[in-house]
Amino acid sequence: MSSTTLGADGFDSLYPKYAGGRPKKFTLPERREIKKIAKSAPVEHDLPFSTWSLTKLAEFLVAEGVVDDISHEGLRVLLREEGVSFQKVKTWKRSRDPDYAVKKARVEHLYAIADGDVVSDPDEPQAIFCLDEFGPLNLQPHPGRQWAERGGRHKDPDR
Repeated sequence: MSSTTLGADGFDSLYPKYAGGRPKKFTLPERREIKKIAKSAPVEHDLPFSTWSLTKLAEFLVAEGVVDDISHEGLRVLLREEGVSFQKVKTWKRSRDPDYAVKKARVEHLYAIADGDVVSDPDEPQAIFCLDEFGPLNLQPHPGRQWAERGGRHKDPDR
C-alpha cells in the first residue's frame, strides 16, 4: 500500500510500522563464536571437564569476553536456532604426539606395502610385523554426549 492510502482510509493502527519481532541480541560473529565453542571440547580450552553443560558454557562465554551476558536458557535457544543440540556420540581418544600424523602415514604406507597396494622401494622393509593390531580396549570408541550439529554423522576424526 502507498503512504497516501495508509492515511487516507483512517486505519493507520491496522498497518504497524515494525518489521516483526525483537532484534537478535547477539551479532552474527558472536553467534558463530558461541556455536564454535559449544561444539568444541572443554579440554581444548584447558578446562578440567569433558563436556559442556549450558551453565558452564554460559559462564565460559562471559569469562572469555565472547558476550557480556547470557543465560543458560538464552544459550539453549541460541544453540537450537543455530542447529546445535546435545547428542549421544562416540568419542575417540586422540594422540598428543606432535609427530602423530607422520607416524600414522608411515604405518598406513607399510600396510599398503603388505597388502600389495603399493610397490615397495628398495629401501623399504622386506618384512613387516604387526603386533597388537586390536590395541588396548581403552582406545576403542565409547558412547558419550556432547554438543554437535543436528543431523550430522560422527566418525573417527582421523579418517
